[in-house]
Amino acid sequence: MLNHKIVFMVVCSLVTMVAFFAWPEKTQGDSQFKNVQVLTDLSPDQLEDMMAMFTESLGVGKCTFCHVKDKASDENEHKVIARKYLKMTRELRETYFKDVEEKDKVTCYTCHRGEVKPSNSIEQAEERAKKKAEEKQ
Repeated sequence: MLNHKIVFMVVCSLVTMVAFFAWPEKTQGDSQFKNVQVLTDLSPDQLEDMMAMFTESLGVGKCTFCHVKDKASDENEHKVIARKYLKMTRELRETYFKDVEEKDKVTCYTCHRGEVKPSNSIEQAEERAKKKAEEKQ
């Protein structure tokens, strides 16, 4: 008689393999990857990683800050604005930071520091930091 643990492990392995090979691969043709205008050189996985970085860099927490239900839509003005800033960031990197290590290049976080609106002065930055600290208490 077979050991129940071995049978269980074999069944779990088979289910995992079937799920892995049957799971549809993300492609640029998927609806959420349509209307990509700036980050066209990224794979779907890289694009998702980049979107997660934007969410953290701007401290917005959710995709809905820039996207509506149909992620291909340009209905949300933040998405249109983000494209302009992505182009600006790329231009800065390519023009002024070409020979700088990747970790030291300009990113969204360089200015935003986890805030939707970048601080324009030290006073604004200090005020926002104080407000954030008070909210956590």
